[in-house]
Amino acid sequence: MSRSGALATLPGLPIEVPPLSSILGAAGIDAAKTGLSNSIAKAAGQAATAGPDLLGALQGKGLNASAVQGVAQSLMGAATSQNLKPDQIAALTSLWEPIGKSLIGG
Repeated sequence: MSRSGALATLPGLPIEVPPLSSILGAAGIDAAKTGLSNSIAKAAGQAATAGPDLLGALQGKGLNASAVQGVAQSLMGAATSQNLKPDQIAALTSLWEPIGKSLIGG
């Protein structure tokens, strides 16, 4: 299965990042969840819903490298708890890596 195909089959992963809730707030967490869905849809060549992609949802929120790592850990934790297949986890990782680098200026 291609990486975009694997992304298309991801269940609705929760982005629950308790250490970041004070930075993002409830609306920011909701935007990040929508952003993740939109990023997955775009990677799979599907139509995204209204709203930003994951980078757009997290950009400008003042996330430092530690906070960005927290988001990454949350995504991978959610993927593991959802019992995603290895190709799905690899697809999620490949989706996240450029976003994470962009957020920390790398």
